[in-house]
Amino acid sequence: MSRTLVEIEDLNLHIDRVALTTGLSLTVAEGDRLGITGPSGCGKSTLLKAITSRIVPRGSTFAKFEVPKGLVSYVPQANGLLPWFSLKRNLAIYSRATLTDSDATIKAFQLTKNLGSFPHQLSGGEYQRAILAAAIINRPPLFLADEPLTELDISSKWDLLRYWSNEILANDSSLLVVSHDLETLLYMCNTVIVLSDKPSMIKKAISIESEHPRDLNFLLSNAFLKAKSELLECID
Repeated sequence: MSRTLVEIEDLNLHIDRVALTTGLSLTVAEGDRLGITGPSGCGKSTLLKAITSRIVPRGSTFAKFEVPKGLVSYVPQANGLLPWFSLKRNLAIYSRATLTDSDATIKAFQLTKNLGSFPHQLSGGEYQRAILAAAIINRPPLFLADEPLTELDISSKWDLLRYWSNEILANDSSLLVVSHDLETLLYMCNTVIVLSDKPSMIKKAISIESEHPRDLNFLLSNAFLKAKSELLECID
């Protein structure tokens, strides 16, 4: 039986007295790949931050909020690197592995030439690649990701999503990712939850009927087109 990594029941998430979610329940077990989408401001990013810190914002209530105490790699939208260290030093700090052990990931993410650079010297795309590379190098039981790789060109994005997806599969990791990019969610996940506007509730959970690993031909498959159609039908 798969071990449950995240279990949230009846979460009423509040920030500064603003209700973001009402009665939200979800679970992430070992091997799960769960995506969440919904309108801006409905609590997606706040939910990930609460899971990462294992602290629910003041004023929120819940029946259950159990999250992992082990290694979790969080991929934020921005500001995930320490500004006073080089990229090489950042990767060493955030990684349990040596950089030699991580050469394949660094090369795949085209970061070799940037190892001596400081975060402010990186472009938006380089910064996002660096944050995700640092997460992958850890080989964590659970990835939490907030709008990953939105700054990249289409070709680079899909190359790296495929690399990341294969790493998740190879290491039996789990994934919880929030994004407005429906194609990314459908490619990376097995289930996508659609949230309503705030205070948000789950409108629908859509299953993607395709096994991993997936190549880019998946984007033309009946499973992808069926799931995308279902998603578009329930997005306001």
